[in-house]
Amino acid sequence: MDKLNLPQVQLNVKNAKGKLFVFDPFRKKHVALTPEELVRQHFLDFLVKVGKYPMSLISVEQTVNVNGLNQRADGVVYSKSGSPLVLIECKAPDVSITVEVLNQAIRYSVALNAPLLFLTNGMIHYYILNPKESNELLNFKELPDYEKVLSLVSR
Repeated sequence: MDKLNLPQVQLNVKNAKGKLFVFDPFRKKHVALTPEELVRQHFLDFLVKVGKYPMSLISVEQTVNVNGLNQRADGVVYSKSGSPLVLIECKAPDVSITVEVLNQAIRYSVALNAPLLFLTNGMIHYYILNPKESNELLNFKELPDYEKVLSLVSR
């Protein structure tokens, strides 16, 4: 498995008929352990343990309707009142975070009305505020914790 720029996680991995599966505590089931899933599991664990994001307010593989087509966001963090706060987009470690990836995340965040974007490939992480009153994205140098995110969007 790839070494990521995230804290190590003890994953519950099983081998079934020559394929690796990891238990996803958010979806409460085993899913195929792809490079992107490895990043997602590490990043979500990082959000919960380091950023103090409530696990119960994170949805994984969230359906998003973009221009009449159902897409899937890797993750969405909600407020306690149920409003989307953060759109999470994960890529495999060998996939660069490009303008196309950013544009995909922006489309999803606009459809959900989520003001923050977290983009990661497990090596590089972007934490971006997409303010409604401006076309300028604000990039944070490090992960804003859950309380900081709440204060940013309650303005």
